[in-house]
Amino acid sequence: MNSQQHPSVRARHRADCKCDCDRQALAAAALLERPELRAAVGSQDITALYRLLHRYGFSQRRIAALTGQSQSEISDILKGRRKIRSYDLLLRIAESLGVPRGWMGLAYDTPDKEPSLQQ
Repeated sequence: MNSQQHPSVRARHRADCKCDCDRQALAAAALLERPELRAAVGSQDITALYRLLHRYGFSQRRIAALTGQSQSEISDILKGRRKIRSYDLLLRIAESLGVPRGWMGLAYDTPDKEPSLQQ
């Protein structure tokens, strides 16, 4: 990854980018260590999680690309119109953000495991 291509979390993300820059940006900004983000993850409050990501510079389109959802789904979640309860979707969100399953109360993981940038 070229550091000029994505110098910070707030940098404009190219839609055609195939690198792992979103997860690297989360890690570099230590967003997963922020108490408010950890609380949202722990309570499976995806609306709060996405609002925090949006506050830290992730656009709806960027969140959608990262999680495999559509931009309109992200918009509905941010507006509180849609709640996420599907295990499969929660798991996909956790994996896409590099959040250990245990942090979200999902099976087959421990809550104290640190996130990994490797898939």
